[in-house]
Amino acid sequence: MGATLYGLQSEEIINLVKLAIDQHLSYEVLKENIYTHPTMVESFNDLFNM
Repeated sequence: MGATLYGLQSEEIINLVKLAIDQHLSYEVLKENIYTHPTMVESFNDLFNM
């Protein structure tokens, strides 16, 4: 897994992605989580529900 993020508040998302990479987690682990409002990481809800 890897990620390149550009944009406002991307630091909020990159920490979660880094944690997943460090722990050798697959994207399915991120997909199964519930991300709360109002945060940028809640955009993962839309990403995985396309």
